[in-house]
Amino acid sequence: MADTLISNTTSDSIKSIVYVDSRIDLYRWTSVIKDRNGCIRTLSDRDLQSGGFEQSVCVGVFMFSNSALFAKLLRLETYGLRDTIEPFFRAIENYSIRLPVELELTNVWHDFGHVDSYYEAKLSFQNLRHFNTLTYDAARGLVTKSSEKREEFRHQVRWFKQVPNEIAPFLPRIYELDDGASPFITMEMLSIPTLSDLYVNKRLDLGAWFNVATKIQAILSVFSNYNFQTALSGKISYEVYVEKTRRRILRFLEQSPEAHCLWLEWSGQRFSLGKVLASLDDYVMTVGLCSLSALSPIHGDLCFSNLLYNPRTRNIKIIDPRGEFGLPGINGDPRYDRAKLMHSYSSHYDLIISEQFEVEISQSGSLLCNVYCDEYHRSVGKIFNSVLFRDLADYQQCDSIQALLFLSMLPLHCDKPQRQLAMLFTGLKLYARNFLRGG
Repeated sequence: MADTLISNTTSDSIKSIVYVDSRIDLYRWTSVIKDRNGCIRTLSDRDLQSGGFEQSVCVGVFMFSNSALFAKLLRLETYGLRDTIEPFFRAIENYSIRLPVELELTNVWHDFGHVDSYYEAKLSFQNLRHFNTLTYDAARGLVTKSSEKREEFRHQVRWFKQVPNEIAPFLPRIYELDDGASPFITMEMLSIPTLSDLYVNKRLDLGAWFNVATKIQAILSVFSNYNFQTALSGKISYEVYVEKTRRRILRFLEQSPEAHCLWLEWSGQRFSLGKVLASLDDYVMTVGLCSLSALSPIHGDLCFSNLLYNPRTRNIKIIDPRGEFGLPGINGDPRYDRAKLMHSYSSHYDLIISEQFEVEISQSGSLLCNVYCDEYHRSVGKIFNSVLFRDLADYQQCDSIQALLFLSMLPLHCDKPQRQLAMLFTGLKLYARNFLRGG
């Protein structure tokens, strides 16, 4: 039915299968049984027993060994007389009279077809791809997060412990956390979309984005109330913007040696990762990224995918803070959070992650990428820039930082080579623009 994902499908094309699960809550799924002749029969409401008895329900995935036959039967049912049973399931019944159909039990399936299960299903699916683990307490509406990368996750747990109380309205409610040997966080489950979902799929009116940007600016303003002067700020910034970027680029080049030969041209000059490595110190110093004199609390990964937004209440919730900026702790360069936002709304990180791009490499190694953004996405960017920035120099510094963000994330996406190329193109383009501007 195009709204279900299961992980244990059979690839045997000889079989016809209806995937089912045993459920007590029958109101939203179609129940089926096999009759004494081995044929599929769909149960109507009057057939279903009350009192909490389990029945086999269709999860929404089907296989037909003779698709032409099923299509023919479905057409007949669609144009025939209708009763309480949907034509699709009548066609399955008639198909099972002609060819055997198996009911195959699947216990692992994700339902994307209902609002109340969509975001939980999506999070469960993401668990299959990441080193983080999310477990659910459906009865109490809780989510417990842990991670195989315990030291990094421990920083996140401690961020929640140390963050100013004024930020609490912008956070999920935390019920329990532990930064010990096996760190974890237990918090309320919020079944509301991320800004990434709303941005990529254009599911929020443009007018509402001004409220979103204003709420985020309010969060940043609270952080700025706790800034403090420190002589370490310049050294910490150098570690993040120069040393970390250099380590990540070298790691990426070890993974993909062919990337040495990739380049793009900007204002008559060629820019490659080799040029970046050779000029990185000058780039950071020229645009003033290490001239920082004060630190303040930051989120550290303030991109659209870590911001939840409730369109009804117009409230924002922050998730998944970084918990370190050069050194463990909640404090860092406040420009970093705005650069993270920029890389979502200005350079379309979320569209790239959603595979909405095409990339080409010429025979000479010239890199070209087209991200599928339109006027909607560009308008969101203009709204954010108007709210977050009043000073041109501040804007240019954050723009310079987002170039380093894209270059630093290259080795983290080694399982998606095309995505890496899109990020490489974006990072080099931003680097070239700011390098020449600084010069």
